[in-house]
Amino acid sequence: MACSARDNAADWPLWNRFHEGFIQEDGRVVDWTDGARTVSEGQAYALFLALVANDRERFDRVLGWTHTHLAKGDLAQVLPAWKWGHDAASDRWGVLDANSATDA
Repeated sequence: MACSARDNAADWPLWNRFHEGFIQEDGRVVDWTDGARTVSEGQAYALFLALVANDRERFDRVLGWTHTHLAKGDLAQVLPAWKWGHDAASDRWGVLDANSATDA
């Protein structure tokens, strides 16, 4: 049985529910269970699903956010940080752990 990309992302209700619940307009995938953090695994998962859904616009947004916020603007040279979120000590949003995750 062969697998192929979908012709239209609108034809996949589970993808629609996922991106409506977890992907912000700017491409950030939010883990609502832990302080609205973002992890590189979530970004990678969304990229894969967008690819399968043939949702190029959302793929590009997720990749762009990952590139800018997790890879210091240079995915060619920098592995994505695994954890991004709110730092209570500085009251700022940004990378919380710059280590890369092998499963992302």
